[in-house]
Amino acid sequence: FLGSELVRRILRRPGDPKVVCLVQDKFADLARERAAEIAAAEKVAKSRIELVAGDITRSGLGLEDARAAARGVTEIFHLAAVYDLSVRRDVALKVNVEGTRNVLDFAAACSGLDRFQYVSTCYVSGRWAGIFREDDLEKGQCFNNHYEETKYLAEIEVRRRMDGGMP
Repeated sequence: FLGSELVRRILRRPGDPKVVCLVQDKFADLARERAAEIAAAEKVAKSRIELVAGDITRSGLGLEDARAAARGVTEIFHLAAVYDLSVRRDVALKVNVEGTRNVLDFAAACSGLDRFQYVSTCYVSGRWAGIFREDDLEKGQCFNNHYEETKYLAEIEVRRRMDGGMP
């Protein structure tokens, strides 16, 4: 749902931007259907939506040639995650934390990158009592489940890269 809406909004930007979507093999058929529906609804050429098979849990995002894929990338939206509140910790760590590190590593290889967009969650606040603002990420909060904890840990990784100069 989030990815489909994001693709629609990007396609509406001036300059006829192309959207490249990293898709797990198991969702390839659904992604092709959605891409065709979106292209038709937005009245744009199907070629403006490219689907690439990959896996954020693998180094280089599981791409055949991650270096070549990084060429020409100006903006990355990272919204892939396990959203299940009852997810096992090992799975949540692999997808939400290691996956985010792998996407950040890919982004670091994009010489033309203007912006890395990370979709977070209010749950990074955990069980913190009181007001919790965007700049309040590391407050010593406790978490209700592995989803909250791993989204928090992933956002720490994103913030470290931002502090290091990633746009």
